[in-house]
Parts: sequence; structure tokens; C-alpha cells
Amino acid sequence: MLRLTFKISRSTDLPVWTLVDNTVLELITRNYRILNSTSSIVEFDNSSSSWKPTSRFETMSRFDGGKLKFSSDDKSVLVTFSYYLNILWPVIFFTTMSIFLIIDGEYYGPLFPLVFYVIAITINIAMLKGNANKMLDEILN
Repeated sequence: MLRLTFKISRSTDLPVWTLVDNTVLELITRNYRILNSTSSIVEFDNSSSSWKPTSRFETMSRFDGGKLKFSSDDKSVLVTFSYYLNILWPVIFFTTMSIFLIIDGEYYGPLFPLVFYVIAITINIAMLKGNANKMLDEILN
């Protein structure tokens, strides 16, 4: 699977079991499917159907999946939030479109849509980063 993975980490004084409970509650509230939940890791993916009608903002601000890892030492707990964005289908679409344009003799044709794709993916990454920080704030409070 072709995906971009990002990580953020924060430290807290809350006990691990409280963090795991807060994480599960937050993920259920946001309609994510929990794949694995232990005392040190919570893994999830996007459970909403890709065919369900939603707003573009909601679609762009949802994670395709991720993992929260809790590692504790004597004084605090380090929470590492790894989330990812799946870019497989846009890459397949862009590659197919590029092949047909190049076969047709439009050698520079793929460059124009590529600019818009790069802008869209940059906006999507920025939205996911903001959403990850908000989710982590909710979990740590």
C-alpha cells in the first residue's frame, strides 16, 4: 500500500490506562474502527465507507488509519501518534491519465494536473496535521 506516514509525540503525567480509555472513546466518537487495543498500543483505521456522501472538508480531514503508542517511564508517559494518508488511488489515476496523454502525443500534458494534485495533497497534509494535534489534545485532557 502506498501511503504517507506522519508522527507526533507528546508527554503527559496521566496514567496509561486513562490514556487508552480516552483514545478509544475519542476514536469511537470520530467514527474510526479500532483494530487493536492493548495497554500500550491502540491501532485504528477509517471505518466510514468511501461511498458514503460526505462533505469534502470531512473527507480531507479524516485519517486513513494510525496507531497511538504509549511508553511510560518513572515520571511520565510518552504518547506517539502515527497516522497515515493513503495515496494509492490518486497515484494510479494520475499515472493512467499520464500514460494516455503521452501515448496521444501530449508530452507536457501530465504536468498541468500534477501541479493541482501537489497543491491538493499539501492542503490535505496540513489539515491532517491540525486534526492530529486536536485529537491528541482531546486524548491528553
